[in-house]
Amino acid sequence: HGYNDIGNTYIEVDLSEQHMYFYQNGEDIFESDIVSGDMRYSDRQTPAGIYTIYYKKSPDVLRGEKKPDGTYEYETQVTYWMPFNGGIGLHDANWRKTFGGTIYKNGGSHGCVNLPPAVAKTIYENISAGDPVLCYHLDGTESSKTGGTKKDGTAETTAATTAVPTTAAPETTAAL
Repeated sequence: HGYNDIGNTYIEVDLSEQHMYFYQNGEDIFESDIVSGDMRYSDRQTPAGIYTIYYKKSPDVLRGEKKPDGTYEYETQVTYWMPFNGGIGLHDANWRKTFGGTIYKNGGSHGCVNLPPAVAKTIYENISAGDPVLCYHLDGTESSKTGGTKKDGTAETTAATTAVPTTAAPETTAAL
């Protein structure tokens, strides 16, 4: 890579539009609606920035903060976990019925990028540790839809299904 060059395989997450784009070898392989961090809480908003995938793990249990009694704020099983910013990452969210629109404004995640299960699977099979993730707000692109893509309507992705080896990972404390 050259100066300011992120390479040609990466994920873009438009936090304003609640939409992600997966580029592989410079080609826009597929796109999907997402749900990012809940805008009502400053500690749950998905931060803009340029990150890299730390590792991949399947399956995993995402945990909130540990409480004084030893339990966690939440514990949620996910099939595909790809962290990129501390406890924030990309993962499947099979509990959501829809993605995109304005869901994130009052029903968003704890900071993670929630994906339809089929999309998370495709990304997981085609991305590697070290690949960039660009999260940004783009004025004028905010979705006016109140709902978005149904979880079952996303299986028609066109990405290749070349499996990438997973890297072993530590216990995960994450922002859903």
